Amino acid sequence: MKITLSKEIKVNNFEFVGELSFFETSPYIALLKDLETEEDLVELLEEKNMPLSAINNVIQKLEELQVLKNGIIQNIEGGFSEKEYGKYTFSYFENNTMKPFKYLAENIRREKPVSRNIADNISQVDRNIQDFIERKHNKFNGKEAFEIVKIEARKGLFNNEDNTNIDLVYEDEKWNYIINAKKFSMENIDLNVVFQKKWDEEHNSLKVEYAWIENNIEALQSFEISFQNNFYKVHEYGEFEVSFEDIPITPKTENDALKWFIALLKIDIKNENRYISKDELKQLWLNLKDKKPKFKKFILEFDFEMILNQFGKGSKYYWLLEAGIDLYPFDNSLAPKSRVIIEAQKDIDLDKDFFQKFHLEYPSELIIIDRWIVNLEHYKGLEKIIDVFGHPKVKIITQKVKDKKNNQLIEKIIERCGIEVIKKEKKDIVHQRYWIFDNEHIYQTSESLDFIKIDNETISVSYTIFSQFEKKDLDPKLFTMEMK
Repeated sequence: MKITLSKEIKVNNFEFVGELSFFETSPYIALLKDLETEEDLVELLEEKNMPLSAINNVIQKLEELQVLKNGIIQNIEGGFSEKEYGKYTFSYFENNTMKPFKYLAENIRREKPVSRNIADNISQVDRNIQDFIERKHNKFNGKEAFEIVKIEARKGLFNNEDNTNIDLVYEDEKWNYIINAKKFSMENIDLNVVFQKKWDEEHNSLKVEYAWIENNIEALQSFEISFQNNFYKVHEYGEFEVSFEDIPITPKTENDALKWFIALLKIDIKNENRYISKDELKQLWLNLKDKKPKFKKFILEFDFEMILNQFGKGSKYYWLLEAGIDLYPFDNSLAPKSRVIIEAQKDIDLDKDFFQKFHLEYPSELIIIDRWIVNLEHYKGLEKIIDVFGHPKVKIITQKVKDKKNNQLIEKIIERCGIEVIKKEKKDIVHQRYWIFDNEHIYQTSESLDFIKIDNETISVSYTIFSQFEKKDLDPKLFTMEMK
């Protein structure tokens, strides 16, 4: 996860005469090491053959710096300031909010030494400078570098005002700010503040409404999202251009969680692309809850009817699920050996696609038991299928033809294909539709031949399913029915 908050800040150059205290490494630190008193220091300097006048100058300097007090050398391990007076240019960044800083030093440049009370070409300042001086945001690389002790007669000149960008970046679980390609550590910003009180501490995720991501399949599946906003306000830090990358997300409410969960379940169902029993569907439900732990805090109860209604009767997946109740009225617990799904909304290539789906060698015999092969379009479709299957011996058990005006055309197809038609009363034909190849491979299907588009006619169904079963698992009436 990465967050980048960007905004423009000013770079000011302030020219002034005054006194500064620089916190630099002093040569006196090495000199005074292991010494405790003025006498120790004098003795050491005499051993170095330093003249008395020079020794006195060192003593005076150390007393001015308050390193030497009452003949005792103070603790100098932390360093000490060395004041100087002159003309300087102080460059600093100016941010329009207090956080992460109001003023921050970029650089201090010595222009030239000057005598006291002389301010060459410096006019009275025309705006308040005391604020940024007193805040002393004058550190470089985390160490205090200098302090402006005094500005002579409060005179100064602002010039060369430029703009640059500051980036507040959260990455690897820590915050830094970046100015002119230089990175500096900073205090942490509470993620709940950044995400405007929508951060889930438990899952370290942004709480989102389902409606916001319902069309973003990648976000729904990965539980991560990236987005940008040009005018994003962060309390106390101001307004930013913001970039959120790979932000973990979680449902905001139980209703959002349910919609999100169902969306993922629908993807799983579509990936299966087959008949799914109630038990299988419930297992898909439970598996999804295990794979996506962010759903566990919500109460999501399995509800078959609710899932079914998410698709609507115009969807093939509705009928794949509904098949658990309607398709197998004799034994709903049966599991087919295999399934073939033909999607009629596609232009079926019967020469390449249709037959290969059954994974069979060319059959020598095909029996179709279907009481609804009753019109010319059905027989046209059957003729195409016979051709694809290599012209096996074909027998169909069905009703009398309902399409009387096309009866002669139907009879020509029957004669041309050598189809044996056994006509029975509707009540004498089993309810389900069967295709039997070589009296061995038995497929049960939910549709007649309406799924095949003939002569660019509109198809009446969107798909059909062929489910292969063992003989022992099928309706006994199928095998006791007279097939003559």
